[in-house]
Amino acid sequence: MTNHPDNHWQRDLLGADNSVDVNQIVEGQVVRVEGEVVFVDVGAKSAGSLPRAAWGDDVPRVGQTVIVVVEQVDGDQVRLEPLLLSKRSTPKTVTWEEIVDSFSIGQIVQGTVVRRIQGGLIVDIGANAFLPETELDTEPSPELENFIGRDLECEILQIDHDRRILVLSRRQLLQQQPAAPNEALLQALAEGQVRRGIIHRITNYGAFVDLGGLTGLLLITNMSWDRIRHPSDLVSIGDEVEVVILRIDQATNQISVGLKQLSPDPWENIEDRFPIGSTATGTVYQQMTYGTFIELAPTIIGLIPNEGPSNETLPIADLDLNTQVTVEVISIDKTARKMLLKLAEGRAGE
Repeated sequence: MTNHPDNHWQRDLLGADNSVDVNQIVEGQVVRVEGEVVFVDVGAKSAGSLPRAAWGDDVPRVGQTVIVVVEQVDGDQVRLEPLLLSKRSTPKTVTWEEIVDSFSIGQIVQGTVVRRIQGGLIVDIGANAFLPETELDTEPSPELENFIGRDLECEILQIDHDRRILVLSRRQLLQQQPAAPNEALLQALAEGQVRRGIIHRITNYGAFVDLGGLTGLLLITNMSWDRIRHPSDLVSIGDEVEVVILRIDQATNQISVGLKQLSPDPWENIEDRFPIGSTATGTVYQQMTYGTFIELAPTIIGLIPNEGPSNETLPIADLDLNTQVTVEVISIDKTARKMLLKLAEGRAGE
């Protein structure tokens, strides 16, 4: 059984020359066994070694062909690990014939991502297989490390007899998903529902959540009641999250979701927590040219303006960041989420 589709992935994975680089897949031959170390000729005038334990109870044979991943390169010495062996495999050398008998092109398999290598990921499907970065998703996924440890369903794209590598595609499987389940899910969704999903893409303005066949857009403004600089400060690709369905556009099938809406708005009862005229203890949060921001509670920040009522005996500009102070609430604009303060008599604790 031979298959020869476009091998564009081989250029990134195996390279065009005979150099040996870290995280590269190479083919080699066992040249000798010394105690618990097996030496493998991987070409490029390099001698590689890997632990005898990789063969389990079997004895590696001189001349035996092995597929390995380059772990470390130190001059002409190369440390290797087996590619076709996996933690779920029988602890013995897995021959290429056994691999071919176990799998076929187009077969749907499920496996666990075990590591990132040059050009993609290694997925344990009973034997370790290569999932090129270009075949991972329908959209670019730059943070490949976040997929390590995740279970993925893939299609066997190619069985490369020359290189003795199993190649997977998750992208093709995603593209082949029928539209009917999406329609059913769309009809089942309703605004206000809480749904579980997986973060599968992050941008500067938010994140995309896989809801199980439909994608919801989680804008950065709907992630947290607190200010965050970038969506990656709060979520990572592969994270499982609960979100609230905020809006469904039936015309475009676009879904907006929220994360912060799962917790109460800290400004909802702000007048009860900090009545106008009351005093409260806070810390200096930020100094600006026009005033000083004081944090009274998480996400509750008020401003002491430079021009306005303040205590002349305690110039606010002289206070260091994180200094505790006692302030008086002057006014509250809940809609704009703004609060004006003035410095009360004395600092907190004085």
